[in-house]
Amino acid sequence: MWGDARIHYDAPSRRKRKQPSHITLSDPNDARRKVNVPYADYPAPIIFYTMNRAGILEGLPDTFDISNMWQFSAITDQIRAKDFENKFGIPLIARFGHVPESFGRLLAKIGYGQVLSQLDLDDFQPICLPYILGDRKNLSYIVGSRMQPAGPDPDLGVGYVLRTVGFGDANRLMLVEEVRLYANAHTAIYHVVVGGVVGRERVAVAREKIGSTEFTVMLPNARPNGDQDQAHWMPQVWPLPFWNESVR
Repeated sequence: MWGDARIHYDAPSRRKRKQPSHITLSDPNDARRKVNVPYADYPAPIIFYTMNRAGILEGLPDTFDISNMWQFSAITDQIRAKDFENKFGIPLIARFGHVPESFGRLLAKIGYGQVLSQLDLDDFQPICLPYILGDRKNLSYIVGSRMQPAGPDPDLGVGYVLRTVGFGDANRLMLVEEVRLYANAHTAIYHVVVGGVVGRERVAVAREKIGSTEFTVMLPNARPNGDQDQAHWMPQVWPLPFWNESVR
């Protein structure tokens, strides 16, 4: 999804092969015309998915894949896009791969890694791990987002935002990680259902270790109030149907 953008911004890559210096684009107004553009002059859009709430939070089974409802969105510098059009005589166009499973796994890795920076392995039962390892394929079960992108936060530069949140009660707690990439632009806020904590003592320990992070306590059978988009990581059913079977 980010191949051309990574080359343009000279981002680090695990692939050691030499990156191409030019990209060949077709004029959308004249298919016979090809334009050879240096990557340095090609302000490639950065492509994201806008998602629904993760399937697990909707009470859906793991076999119900809703990634076909994910929608593409793109971050584009409109000024540079206009300069590109003036210089090369074609509108800015983009090519990218459709890789929902890989993108979902990327978010799951980030979410799991962030929780592990705050808790020990025996503090919680990971739910996301089989999806990271590829044993389970339906990433839409544990990964979702707000329906509307958030506004840019210029104070963050080109940084990211990670925030651990949770829901449950004094005896059961579900850990969710909010992930936002390229937070200085209009980008999505994703959520990853990372894992669960069961037992009053374990819940107290987890909350103490994570510290000042916001935890929203939701009583059984309660529904979240207020802005549904802001509460994008809150479940629509409670207790979650998998709880007794998957989290011990």
